[in-house]
Amino acid sequence: MECIIDVRSNVHSALSYIKFATEFRDDQPEVASIYQRFEYYQGVSRDKKITAEMIDKNLALWKKLALEQHADGSITAKALDHPNRQNFIKVEGVFSEETQKALLDANMLRDVGKTLLQTAIYLRSHSLSAIDRKKLETLYLLGTRYVLEQGFTRGSGYQIITHVGYQTRELFDAWFIGRHILAKHNLLAPTQQAMMWYNATGRIFEKDNEIVDANVDILNTQLQWMIKSLLMLPDYQQRQQALAQLQSWLNKTILSSKGVAGGFKSDGSIFHHSQHYPAYAKDAFGGLAPSVYALTHSPFRLSSPAHARLKDVLLKMRIYTKETQIPLVLSGRHPTGLHKISIDPFKWMALAGTPDGKQELDTTLAAAYAKLANKDSFEGIKAENEPVGAWAMNYASMAIQRRASITAPQQSWLAIARGFSRYLVGNEVMRITTVMVVTAIWAT
Repeated sequence: MECIIDVRSNVHSALSYIKFATEFRDDQPEVASIYQRFEYYQGVSRDKKITAEMIDKNLALWKKLALEQHADGSITAKALDHPNRQNFIKVEGVFSEETQKALLDANMLRDVGKTLLQTAIYLRSHSLSAIDRKKLETLYLLGTRYVLEQGFTRGSGYQIITHVGYQTRELFDAWFIGRHILAKHNLLAPTQQAMMWYNATGRIFEKDNEIVDANVDILNTQLQWMIKSLLMLPDYQQRQQALAQLQSWLNKTILSSKGVAGGFKSDGSIFHHSQHYPAYAKDAFGGLAPSVYALTHSPFRLSSPAHARLKDVLLKMRIYTKETQIPLVLSGRHPTGLHKISIDPFKWMALAGTPDGKQELDTTLAAAYAKLANKDSFEGIKAENEPVGAWAMNYASMAIQRRASITAPQQSWLAIARGFSRYLVGNEVMRITTVMVVTAIWAT
């Protein structure tokens, strides 16, 4: 079977068609570690004990979805939907209450994805009985076919729905983990193609001179699954070519950020929406760190400069925050005082090793992770002391001071001075807020 890739995927002629008739293997030495590391990150283990109670709870989730397959292979169920797609249905006056109720009665995409993911993880365990394995595999395949039959496939306009990436990660992880089952039942092609489509994996062929920034939303919601879509390519040569192209694109993306464009600045700041924006930065590393970790033992690891840039930016993040708390002056449109950075990226970047590839563990990041996690040590590395000193971040228009008591190190403080101008904004508002403010100004 040869599957032509849609122009929408923007894929280079080297991948103008994919050889799905090739037997799928993931044990080749050059790439085996990528699969293994992604699965370790996701908690997949053949030794995982799956109890009868766990299976019963999983079956209850499937029962709630109410999928029914008939003798002719057709599937009946509620429609598959997405919260943001439903927003227009809820607009007052568009539909009657009765029609609205009928249209909103659907299975949510993320709920289906979570159920599939749990099932896929269970199916990788060697503790399942033959009966339970057959039961779960049947449901896994049914759920996959349901998603595809509902139109969640390559070429669908569903792809342009805002923030769809937040709803698909579990689904795509489920397909990645269950790739051998999919290949066995001739479902590798449509699932791999859907993953490429919805994650716009074809962007890896962006021209070098057009890469001028990094979009942290993409790094958060799509990067991992761009990589996993390529790992589901069955043809070894095509997979290697695609991963090499992704490596080139990712290296350039990480090191490119002109002016106030998005991305990773040389001063350690991360720009999004034309400003240093930690709320988005933390999520970017949520997608980046596991990807860097997964690729690090393969020929497709990050270049030393790109890896070093990420390390510098991540370490700076624990400087301008305090006990993971994001200061109000850096809160953008979230001035609640409740937003915090995530500490898991420090762990996975530490386990990814040093930027030069010479050390299996980055001890600086390991020490930082231990401190943030309130641990004495991590992987044998003692937690770092409270960071103290003065830092200037020119892109962020920010000066930082941190001090700690010599006699009582737990007593410490952080102070930030930040400047703003017509070119470097200090806030962000949604369109409805802007309209309200402008209306108020004109009213006065």
